[in-house]
Amino acid sequence: MQGRQGCFGKHRHRHRDRDGDTDDHDGYRDRGARGHRDRDDHRHTATAVTDADVTEPTATEPAITEPTVTGPTTVAAPADETGSTGSSSGQRNALSKAHSYLEISGFSYTELIEQLEYEGFSNSDATYAADNCGADWTAQAVRKGKSYLEISAFSHSGLVEQLEYDGFTAAQAEAGATGAGV
Repeated sequence: MQGRQGCFGKHRHRHRDRDGDTDDHDGYRDRGARGHRDRDDHRHTATAVTDADVTEPTATEPAITEPTVTGPTTVAAPADETGSTGSSSGQRNALSKAHSYLEISGFSYTELIEQLEYEGFSNSDATYAADNCGADWTAQAVRKGKSYLEISAFSHSGLVEQLEYDGFTAAQAEAGATGAGV
């Protein structure tokens, strides 16, 4: 390493203070009793550091090492915008939101699509989510039926009618009303 290097190279500054004394250091000056270091505000010149000036780290001067990387060191980038699963980010986001809704309340297939569209997802992304969320729509009808019975009294036929209105099929609505206990 000959001569002065750029900003990232090893170099030291030689400073001449106001009394005319020279001081070699790294561009910061120890301000002693003030307890902090300030940038020198006086004239300085850079001096070249050669290989002879560079010493190997000692026991009191720890070596700078590269960080150890644990785990895989390569990251595969998706081949296209759909990612490795074949679904788009919109579809994956809609599916995630669908799972969130299904944890909270009972939804029919059509209600779930309508809710996702209301949230701003496209019809195709919302439909993808409803098709791929893994919901048991009959179990969703039972859950929805039970939530209706917590709010109001229903006859069996009244609850079936309400569940059909919510988008459940006739078979799902019938099973939902029966499973809810009416």
